Amino acid sequence: MSDLLDTHGELHDPVAPPRPSAPVRVEIDPAGDLRAFVEESGTDRFEDLYEASVAARADDVGAARVRVRALVPCHNRAGDLALLLSDLAKTELTTARGASGPAMSLEVIIADNASIPAIPVPATTSMLRVVRSETNLGGSGGFNLAMRAALKDWERDEAAQDFLWLVDSDARVLPGTLARLVETLMSDATLAGVGPALADPRTRVVHEVGGVIDPRTGRQGPMLTSTVGVPGVETCDYVASCCLLVRRECVERVGLMPDRFINADDAEWCLRIARETGRRIAVNPDAIAMHPRFDRFPTWQRYFGTRNAFGAIDAKGLGRRVRFRHAMSCVAKAINQTLMGRDDLAELHMLGLRDAARGVTTGPASHDVPRPAPTVPISQLRDAIAGLSSGASVAVDSDAAALCEHDETWHELVQLAQSRAGTKQLVGGSRRAGLFGALSRWMLGPAVDVAIVRAAGAVRHWFAADTLVCLSESGAWITKPTRSAAWRALGLLARGAGLAVRIAMRPREDEALPAAPIVRSTRSLTLSIVVLSYNRREALAKTLEKLHEDAATRDAEVIVVDNASTDGSPGLIRERFTHAKLIELESNIAIAGFNRGVEAASGDVVLVLDDDSWPERGVVTRAMELLSARPDLAAATLLPVHPETRMPEWRFASVIEGARSDWPTMGCANLVRRADWLAAGGYDESFFLYRNDTDLALKLLSLGRGVWFDPSWIAWHESPGAATKSARWFRIATRNWVWMCRRHGRGATRLGAVLAGWLWAHKLAGTSLASHAAALRGAMAGVCSSLPPSPEGTRGSADGLRRLIELQRRASGRRSRETEPFGTDACRATR
Repeated sequence: MSDLLDTHGELHDPVAPPRPSAPVRVEIDPAGDLRAFVEESGTDRFEDLYEASVAARADDVGAARVRVRALVPCHNRAGDLALLLSDLAKTELTTARGASGPAMSLEVIIADNASIPAIPVPATTSMLRVVRSETNLGGSGGFNLAMRAALKDWERDEAAQDFLWLVDSDARVLPGTLARLVETLMSDATLAGVGPALADPRTRVVHEVGGVIDPRTGRQGPMLTSTVGVPGVETCDYVASCCLLVRRECVERVGLMPDRFINADDAEWCLRIARETGRRIAVNPDAIAMHPRFDRFPTWQRYFGTRNAFGAIDAKGLGRRVRFRHAMSCVAKAINQTLMGRDDLAELHMLGLRDAARGVTTGPASHDVPRPAPTVPISQLRDAIAGLSSGASVAVDSDAAALCEHDETWHELVQLAQSRAGTKQLVGGSRRAGLFGALSRWMLGPAVDVAIVRAAGAVRHWFAADTLVCLSESGAWITKPTRSAAWRALGLLARGAGLAVRIAMRPREDEALPAAPIVRSTRSLTLSIVVLSYNRREALAKTLEKLHEDAATRDAEVIVVDNASTDGSPGLIRERFTHAKLIELESNIAIAGFNRGVEAASGDVVLVLDDDSWPERGVVTRAMELLSARPDLAAATLLPVHPETRMPEWRFASVIEGARSDWPTMGCANLVRRADWLAAGGYDESFFLYRNDTDLALKLLSLGRGVWFDPSWIAWHESPGAATKSARWFRIATRNWVWMCRRHGRGATRLGAVLAGWLWAHKLAGTSLASHAAALRGAMAGVCSSLPPSPEGTRGSADGLRRLIELQRRASGRRSRETEPFGTDACRATR
């Protein structure tokens, strides 16, 4: 490897693609396409080069014994993607064995993560495919999208060795990178996956050779930061997915990457592959790829880094102490950013810990996670420093000065500051001295007016100046820390300690959320959508428009069941939404209308919706993929959230530990297999309104079928949620609750659930005598009337009802805005 690296680990490869000397973000013209961009940028076209390579080796490729499919997720990085494709087109398709080695073939699958404009499909080659998602699935979701496409139609050849090559769109590879990785796996059957040493594309210096997780703190980091002295292939905990070659059979055995969106997904996946296959993950320092450094100053990524780290800690088998230590280290980072004047970044750490404690660790960020403050334009920074009064004092931190040595823009800024008389320098010292210094500055005030520091922050920066200019590789911020930040830091410490204890005590994620195996069906599941409407014309129109915006629901069969509306809703469907099938009922039969819609549906899965609700974009895609891979699941229910207040209707959902397949209630938006709906009898029409959704969930569980709930899968619900309930509501809801408890409860559970629901109704009634009387009549009707019949097998054990009561009990101490804790109405559209 001496021809590639010097003694400092710097690249000197004459055939390496040119790298810019400074970070450059190349944008594609929205009016153009990828092919035009590649031609105009002077980069060789992937299609021409690759087709020429394939044509020259047509016989070898046809009889290839090593088959590689490269998986490349991309979100709005057309420029980076074009450069990577030029690298892949020059990839050597022979191993180090030369002519005596096996023939290799390479196909590229690009996962377009909702890029704008969409990535075009090259028309001149069959070796490049593009699969697109209408929503950004993140890094793990993009890799999984491409992985499914790669495995779906890949016929097995017993004489060939198949590999999946994960490559980030902002990575660069050398012509021999793939060949060296393939040679490594072929020469050692104990390896499941291998990756290269990673170099910074700007400096060409190696910065990561494999990754490890510290067994004491749970912190992820590079195993080595230089290839110097590394004798050969080394075993590691994980390899970054920016360039990772994995055996196909290992992926099929373990399953897809954990859906963490970004950060720590590759570490967790590699650890699971090693554990479940009995093989090793390794790094080959003789193979080189380029990718930006991972220790760049993070902003919005802090949420994901904090939230997702515990999955990798659990996959490595580390204990509760490590979870607690790591959580407290995240609290320390939050405190540091608060004392630097960045409360927005501190809150990202705390929200990540909150969701980790709740077990909400899959998919994109929770709906209440804010975006951090944007960077300050360099012109504004220059003007601010130049405009300081002559008596103002400035300090420049030593770390900031070191950062500026590699960045001309920051160097000019620091020179401008240092040209002022009286400029001081902040230097590091011991932690104890730094803490005493920070306390002194907090009590007596800072010694300077302005300090230029590194954005990562350190103890010596706390209260160092009235104004902090925080520099990073990605931009700069101006903050003005105040003395009150110390009190906010104490609040973060108390809040974070509580979250750390909860994280330490919760079940291990690999036990609570096992990786689902890859299941290839003979055909994809089809989807039908049933919307029940009653006198809410505008809400219905908005729901149907939202469904058309999501690719997963745009082409699905849509059935609107109208409960004898008088506001012109049927005419609206006929005029504006001609693609929808309209079922007009002669009278309002309430929730029975859902049953009529499902009976008329032709899809394998039915999405039942209130007319004022719609699923968040991307959720239906995930749910359909899950139902395809998990035949044991009958349904997936979505968390109802109000689009304006962003408040969930099920506050008891916050007490669960992650997603679960035994969820005992449903709401305004549910995906249910049509066969399971019919087997369970659908919504019990005797209920007319209220509690029918929870009853269906319990019936499905009694049949031994799963009901999936992931708190990150939400449905927007514009129900006004009236603060007061009518006498009709108290009567019917209480009666139905008693019926449901009689059907699904046993012994003490049945009696306790009946009493709990009855007493809660009287609590809601408040001072209204009419409401109390209605609740009493409903309870008596539920106890004294005959229980409505239900299909065989739907009156099983009391586990589901017991689980529902336990969830409500655990959440009862929390203040809640919902007034129906034992299950929301599945059909407010019929009121």
